[in-house]
Amino acid sequence: MKTSFTTLLALVISFTNVLAFPTPDVAAIEQPQAVTPLSIVNNLSATIKTYTTQIGSTSASINPSSTSADKAKASTAIQDYISSMVSAVQASTTQVQTLTLPTAQTKRQTAGATAVAAAIAALLSGISAALATVTTALGPVTALALASPLTLSLNALLAALEIVVAGLLAAVRVALAGLSAGLSPALAGLAV
Repeated sequence: MKTSFTTLLALVISFTNVLAFPTPDVAAIEQPQAVTPLSIVNNLSATIKTYTTQIGSTSASINPSSTSADKAKASTAIQDYISSMVSAVQASTTQVQTLTLPTAQTKRQTAGATAVAAAIAALLSGISAALATVTTALGPVTALALASPLTLSLNALLAALEIVVAGLLAAVRVALAGLSAGLSPALAGLAV
C-alpha cells in the first residue's frame, strides 16, 4: 500500500506542477501577417516616399544662380537617392517573385488588382513629381539619365506583379490615364 500511495503522491505532484505553469494566451500571440502584392507595393511606397522627399528638397536647393559645383553636388545626392530607390524596388520585386506563383490548378489573384493598380499609380505619381523637380533644377537630360535605372527596375516590378495579379497591367493603364494627361504639357516642353 505504501508503494502505491507514494506513486499516487508523485503523480499528483507532477500534475500539480504541470498545472502551475501558465498556459500561453493564444489570442495574444501575434500571427504573421500575410504578404500580399498590395502590402509589398504599400511598403515600397512608404520607402520611396522618403527618397522622393529628399530628392524634392535637394532639387529645391538648386536655383538659376547656383554654381556648377552646387549642381554637381545635388546631382550626386539625387543619384544616390535614386540608387536607393532602385535597390528598394529590386527588393520588392524579389519579394513578389517569392509569392506563391499561380499553377494550372490555381488562378492568379484577381481580387485586389484595382487596389494594387491604384497603389502603383500613386507610387509612380510620387516618383514622377520628384523627377519633375529634378528636371526643373538640373534639366531634362540629367533627369532622364538619372531616371533610367529606376525605370528598368520599375518595369521588372510590374512584370513580376503581373504574373501574380491577373489584369494588373490593364488596371495600371487605366489608373495612369489621368496621370499621363497631366504630364502631357510637361513632356511637350521636352520636345522643343
